[in-house]
Amino acid sequence: MKLMIYDRHIRTARILYTTTVITVTFTIFVWLVVCGCYLDAFVLYVDLSLKEVPTVMPKLKEALYMYAEVCILYGLLQLIVPYSMYLMRKWSGISRFLLTLIILMFVVASVLLIYGGLAIMERLPEFEEKCMTAYEMSKRDPVGAEKFFKEARDEFSAGALRYTVWGFFVLFVGYIMAMWGLADFAGAKNICIGFLFISIGHLFLLLLLTILFGMLSSIIGYIQWLKGIGRVKNNVIKKYTRYIREELEMMKSLKH
Repeated sequence: MKLMIYDRHIRTARILYTTTVITVTFTIFVWLVVCGCYLDAFVLYVDLSLKEVPTVMPKLKEALYMYAEVCILYGLLQLIVPYSMYLMRKWSGISRFLLTLIILMFVVASVLLIYGGLAIMERLPEFEEKCMTAYEMSKRDPVGAEKFFKEARDEFSAGALRYTVWGFFVLFVGYIMAMWGLADFAGAKNICIGFLFISIGHLFLLLLLTILFGMLSSIIGYIQWLKGIGRVKNNVIKKYTRYIREELEMMKSLKH
């Protein structure tokens, strides 16, 4: 019975390592695209004025579509965190309450990013149409056109963009909680450092002006996570391999 339990721990460690390395490595590249698309889309969106609608809107539309797509993908990839935390629960000693809270935080963040991305793609044609309508109105009624344009922007921000922003903020909080959950796990020091850097990266992303620091911070964090998960795997395999060897030796001695 004990041998089966020890072997299960070793297999879990290998599964955790493989899935984390594949997912996190891919996430690093997606994060770079997220930062680029976020900067491009929001700079164009902030600078969009009624007079520049015909020239800026085509670029903004393309940038927002790309941003929406990477938000959906990034949201899906973030589910690796609660998955990893769940697999490490018996080694980290994390409480069931905190683990449940962390899982909920990352599920909420993923849902916000995915929903926000879908909402952007769904509402973008309507937003473009209203902006072009406002531009045509400006030739006859500048005051009314400006009001209509502002309403279109506010509606698009409230109905689509804000969900992705909330998603990144929830990730900022979620990674802090995940770091807290692994604080007592001696073998996960690098993972905790990585989670801290990733968390800061999401906060810097939202500030826009510090997006370069956010991009670098999260990349450092993801690399630390990869380094840490390798150590966790090695420590767990070493520990339970020793237990298996001791158990087999005990069984041999009992036979004799």
